[in-house]
Amino acid sequence: MLLNGRIEEFQRYSNFKSLKDFNNNIEMFLSIYKKEFTKSEFIAFNRLRKYCAKVIGVANASIKTVLAGIQDKDTAAGVSESTFKRMKRKAVKLGILTIEPTQRNNKSQSTNLWIFNRFVSNSNKIDPPPTSGEGRKKPEQKEKVVDQLAPLETGHSIYTNLHNINNHLNTRSFKYIKFVPKIVNQKYASLFQHDLRKIWTRVTSACKQAKRTFSDVRISKTDKNEIGLVAIDSLYRYIVERNKKNETMPLDEQCSIVYSVTFSQIEQLKVCQDPIFQDVNKEKLLNDEKHSLIVKMLE
Repeated sequence: MLLNGRIEEFQRYSNFKSLKDFNNNIEMFLSIYKKEFTKSEFIAFNRLRKYCAKVIGVANASIKTVLAGIQDKDTAAGVSESTFKRMKRKAVKLGILTIEPTQRNNKSQSTNLWIFNRFVSNSNKIDPPPTSGEGRKKPEQKEKVVDQLAPLETGHSIYTNLHNINNHLNTRSFKYIKFVPKIVNQKYASLFQHDLRKIWTRVTSACKQAKRTFSDVRISKTDKNEIGLVAIDSLYRYIVERNKKNETMPLDEQCSIVYSVTFSQIEQLKVCQDPIFQDVNKEKLLNDEKHSLIVKMLE
């Protein structure tokens, strides 16, 4: 059993290179599995995420601390310990979370070590966190991990083969889709064609819902366009992974993914306002392609 200590001592268990990498992975999980959680369980899940700033994707906060944070920051009614434990069991079963028990110097049981896993696109198996002789077995064959939100190369041959993903996707040029911003049209009109309008509608719906949920968040048109581009980039990468397995993705599922990623992007504005993030270097966030937008919006 691990010996508990300062969270910095568990750096080797982090599966992520940056906050952007961590949040992108969680967004991909939630685009598929968010419906598995009740509203209270999802609040508990999100609060646990917010304790993963110092060592990205790893926390050693006690359940009592997380529940107190929910009552103080999220909802005055709070959530029960049994609700948190249901969330924990679901997250472990779905492969989102790995839990390692820890002990004190006197061998008594201490808090759990909460380890968020990476999203793996082509298997239900999840890459376990790296170990240093802690007794965990590594899988014989490591699954390929999605490289999310990497810069898109429009000259890549995949663009000429996207008609194989879904019947409604092909490379015929569309100059303009109504009710979709010009910057989004320029990048995605020829790819998604008229379905882009419905996809962008889900970006708009997520922004409106986020404004209702987080009343102090202000989102300009420019911010909305940038957030929407990140969401559609995530969708594109996910479709490519499906294409590698010769699987199609229905339009409704595409819209669901875009909605979830957009909402999560805006939710990070609230995350950055939490005291737990005060120790995160602002300059580091500014150098992060996605979080630079968040920092700019907070100023």
